[in-house]
Amino acid sequence: MEEILADVFMRVQDVFEHGDRKNAMRFLLELAIESVPSESGSIYRSELSTRHMFFMAATGPKAEQLLEMNPRIPVGTGLAGFTVEEGVAIAIGDAHRDPRFCRSISEKLGYECRSMITVPMQLEGQVMGAIQLINRKDGTSFTEADMSILSYLAHEAAEYLRRRGDATV
Repeated sequence: MEEILADVFMRVQDVFEHGDRKNAMRFLLELAIESVPSESGSIYRSELSTRHMFFMAATGPKAEQLLEMNPRIPVGTGLAGFTVEEGVAIAIGDAHRDPRFCRSISEKLGYECRSMITVPMQLEGQVMGAIQLINRKDGTSFTEADMSILSYLAHEAAEYLRRRGDATV
């Protein structure tokens, strides 16, 4: 765990070298997937004015389709919406047993979600979005260590948005 955190700490500093926010968010998401081995993941951005979320980045077998769909998701809907609304991280071992799980997107994509971890991108009490990873690669549930790694990356994503003048949408 300490080695992974040290590696993430060193590498996350490169986020500002990735130019625009789309590339920066993709970099952070790829770092998350590498550090917490998962099948897929996404970064959601919340819009304060509309209370909706949209996808800033996605990776995995259905990522391209997801980004083409470009769904707008109400804050409070699904695990990511819960995380954004409440400002809390959540990990679940069986998505289909959790009443907060929103099946509509995974059904449209034909993608099975089993385990999920979602953490808020927040800074100084303001939640700007969330990072979500789906289906831990080894088939186990996400751990507290995974939560720590992802929470650090989410904080760095929020810091990136603030420094780029994109703290509120």
